Amino acid sequence: DGTHTGSASISGSLEVNGRVSQVGLGGSTYFGELSGVSDDKSNNFNTGFGKQTIRATTTGIGNTAIGYQSMS
Repeated sequence: DGTHTGSASISGSLEVNGRVSQVGLGGSTYFGELSGVSDDKSNNFNTGFGKQTIRATTTGIGNTAIGYQSMS
């Protein structure tokens, strides 16, 4: 049915047709290695895109960071 639960490791390219959705992050969205790693997942509504974005933030709310180590 096109769904996956759990972890996956992909080498090479990944093509997604449609939306990418994340759950269990308290309304936050993170994309990138170690992005949002310290978020407590309690409805902070942060957005991080890029390696280590919003990495150290634990209680910040409504932040948006784009780019390498942005707001780390």
